[in-house]
Amino acid sequence: MANFSLGEAVLGTSVDLEGLKRGLDEGEGHSKGFVNRVGSLLSGGLKVAAIATVAGIGLAIGAVAGIGAFAIGEALEAQEAQTQLQAVLESTAGVAGITAEEANALASSLQSVTKFSDETILSAETMLLRFKNISEEAFPQATESSLDLATALGTDAAAAAKLLGKALEIPGEGLTRLKQAGVAFTEEQEKAITAMVEAGDVAGAQKLILDALAESVGGAAQAAGTTFAGQMAIMKNQISDAGEAVGGALLPILTTLFQTVIVPAIPMIQKLAEQLAAFIEQAGPQVEKWLTGTAIPTLQKFG
Repeated sequence: MANFSLGEAVLGTSVDLEGLKRGLDEGEGHSKGFVNRVGSLLSGGLKVAAIATVAGIGLAIGAVAGIGAFAIGEALEAQEAQTQLQAVLESTAGVAGITAEEANALASSLQSVTKFSDETILSAETMLLRFKNISEEAFPQATESSLDLATALGTDAAAAAKLLGKALEIPGEGLTRLKQAGVAFTEEQEKAITAMVEAGDVAGAQKLILDALAESVGGAAQAAGTTFAGQMAIMKNQISDAGEAVGGALLPILTTLFQTVIVPAIPMIQKLAEQLAAFIEQAGPQVEKWLTGTAIPTLQKFG
């Protein structure tokens, strides 16, 4: 019979089923006796009070755990958004002239009047910053136009920002892109934008496109924010910000715990998993034989 180590114990590949059954029967008897002795100590009123106390403690622990999980989730989402923003600012060498602080301030202000969360707005800003020819002056208007486009076209903010970014990158082609997406331009606006492009005035053409967008879909995001659904979304985003603040305070503690306790334990966990898998693989056929030959027929007989 082959033996192998599992933690501190040495497990054989054979299974003493009769011994296991006797152990379970004895354990059940001891458990019943313990419960009966405890029950005899508790009068009716005291028993109810004890159960209620335990239930209350359980609910409190559950509530705290739920709040903690929510807060950590919000903090992780915010951390991801900030990481992506910082990565784009570094990769583009800040050519747009927008700092992380300015991007966050703009996202916070737009969150208070639209249904979009600050992380969602940051994702749109991050997308726009990938297009290096959007000027610092045009950036706030481009960000708000992205939210208006997302609302009007029924798409997400990052996708709308990508569409707008491509339109502003090459204004002549961009005009066609926006028209194909369903944005309406007047004939006069199209002629003015085309003239700017032909004159080589890219910044001027971008400004005309943003102004034309403002006339076409401008204010759509803020209008949606005034509806009941929009107000509920704004309140939810405010609650999320509160959770983010709590989670942000917890993350350094959890990071330290992860690095000092969990990471060093990973090799041991992997070894334990390998040993457990080997044990199950070797003992599995015997357990299956017992189930099909004894346990299941017995259950079927009493069923």
